[in-house]
Amino acid sequence: MDVLENMELLAVNPYQQGIEYLTEGKLEEAIACCNFALERQPYWPDGYKTLGLAYQKQGNFEQALIAYTNALEIKPDFAEVYGNLGSLYAEHKLWQDAVQAYDVALRLNPDLVGLYRNLAQLLIMFGKYEDAISYCQQAIAKQPDSFKAYYLLGNALSGLEKWSAAETAYQRGAELNPQCDRIHVDLGNMLAQQGNWQPAITAYQTAIKINPKNELAYHKLGNSWFRLQEPEKAISVYKKAMEINPLTPWSHLPLGRSLLEVGKVQEAIAICFRAVELNPNSYWAHENLGDALSRNRRFSEAIPIYLQALQKVPEDKPGVSNSLYRQLGYAIREQSQADVDQASQWLSEMINHPPDHNWQNLGLSQPNPEPYLQLGEMLAKNYQFEGAIAFHKLACECQPKNAEILEKYQNICQQYQEFEEKISTLQLATQKDSTSPKPYTELGNLLSEHNRLDEAASYHRTALKLRGWDVSEQRNYRFTRDWFSSNIPTWENNLHHLAGIPDFQALEVGSFQGMSACWLLDYILTHPTAKITCIDPYFQPEFNSNIAQTNAGDRVIKIVGYSQNILNSLAADYYDLIYIDGCHLATVAFRDALLSWRLLKVGGMAIFDDYNVSEEDNDEQEAKRGINLFLEKVKDWVDIIDEGYQLFLVKTGDGFQPGELEMLLSEISGPNQAYY
Repeated sequence: MDVLENMELLAVNPYQQGIEYLTEGKLEEAIACCNFALERQPYWPDGYKTLGLAYQKQGNFEQALIAYTNALEIKPDFAEVYGNLGSLYAEHKLWQDAVQAYDVALRLNPDLVGLYRNLAQLLIMFGKYEDAISYCQQAIAKQPDSFKAYYLLGNALSGLEKWSAAETAYQRGAELNPQCDRIHVDLGNMLAQQGNWQPAITAYQTAIKINPKNELAYHKLGNSWFRLQEPEKAISVYKKAMEINPLTPWSHLPLGRSLLEVGKVQEAIAICFRAVELNPNSYWAHENLGDALSRNRRFSEAIPIYLQALQKVPEDKPGVSNSLYRQLGYAIREQSQADVDQASQWLSEMINHPPDHNWQNLGLSQPNPEPYLQLGEMLAKNYQFEGAIAFHKLACECQPKNAEILEKYQNICQQYQEFEEKISTLQLATQKDSTSPKPYTELGNLLSEHNRLDEAASYHRTALKLRGWDVSEQRNYRFTRDWFSSNIPTWENNLHHLAGIPDFQALEVGSFQGMSACWLLDYILTHPTAKITCIDPYFQPEFNSNIAQTNAGDRVIKIVGYSQNILNSLAADYYDLIYIDGCHLATVAFRDALLSWRLLKVGGMAIFDDYNVSEEDNDEQEAKRGINLFLEKVKDWVDIIDEGYQLFLVKTGDGFQPGELEMLLSEISGPNQAYY
């Protein structure tokens, strides 16, 4: 026996003791034993590997790295050490280093099954789903009963929107490990992304049954009920999540909104205040609180909250900002009783002598006019002229001799005057000719912009009756915006022959308050077996009540979600009529058209809204560009039957070769839909 062999033998006992300590979690003792063993045998790679693992479990990155490096200097092809290095790097978010270490380990020893899973998990984080799928499949080939490999495979397939294959992988993983609650949560997330809310709810409930303390599952279940506009059910589930973790930041947000929707205003205010404490940088938390305070007519408290919310909205969410400006304008108008002088005087007092931290945190100061001008201009763009004028007056007070600011103030006053004159002109028009629907519709939309929603709904009700939609008044529909009724004559002309057909299937992309769906149910989908599927990521509260008034609610399939996710999951060659009124971005309009094509029967009709809407400042906003690109692809398989503000066509053939449609869709890069 040579010297090295003898030294290694002397080191075995303390080394084995070190492994036992490591297994028991006695890290200091394990480190001491490994160091003692390595003093006797300093060229022993296994000793350094175990020492590195003990340091790693202790959270000592530097010492673990030194130990693993020493092991590799002695044994450069030590695959297990490279695997441990990968885990060490991953724990410290050194992702690229981790990927490289795992890759080397697997090249040295392809039988380290756990590393395939670890590497797949990292690749999923980077969005490299195809590579992740490959590693998951290799792990499964080597270890067919690896539930984690199937779980990660489901995640990777879901990332590629290969929904059916992902669901199969998740279900196989759940079979292999029936007690894994997280796999059911992720399955629920995938189903929710497609708008398959009821199966998603079942998945979340299964996760909760497995682990009644799974806060995330309760939160996701609450989100499902929230998106389905079932606030009472959402409230119950969110409260359960908060029992498990009272400091959970996210359940407070939708809980406050849900309480507000069921009229529990005081409780909503308390929850919303707590949500702001837990989510101080969330615009949604502030918006909810502002809305709750406004609902309670505590406008003086709501105004600084709305102002804080506006400071937190990302630049890529202009629709959110516009909504907040309308809510802010309404609060200012109510606080000042529509008195502009009173509004500016009150705002000046609050800003110069802030009564609480909500005003102090705004960062507004009298010497600087710019914030006031910006607020005023955006309020004016959203027709909130009382607040716009008040903030411009504050800007004038900052620099009374600044001619440019004075001119801006005068321009805003002029806009307000013109707005009021337009309302007066439209009101006069309704009196002069009470049979013309157009001024009623314009007046309703204008008042809606001003947040005078009850007045707007009244004018729209009259306009719809004048357009011949008599049952709209009888059924007491409530619409505060109307972009549809001017199209009724065209719809009557092109759709009348479809009325009363048994088993007729309609699909609508973009439903808002349900006006077009209600009209179809009243005049076209009149057979008891005719149905309509409505897709929208954010159905307005009026949608449910309006559909209920049709007495045909059981024939309406409501799917909450983005069309790019939902349309992929619907049956091909199923729909007789498809109406696309979603996002106006050209890329999204093109994508919606392509996704809808396979769903439409040959002989079925498609309607595209906003076909002749022009956006001079940004042609990418024109739906027409996307629709025309689609028409170029299908020109030999459609008959255009009407081309105006809307485009009507009939599908005469399938058109695309196998795989061609999928290839076109894969080439489209565009944002998720946003209906604002």
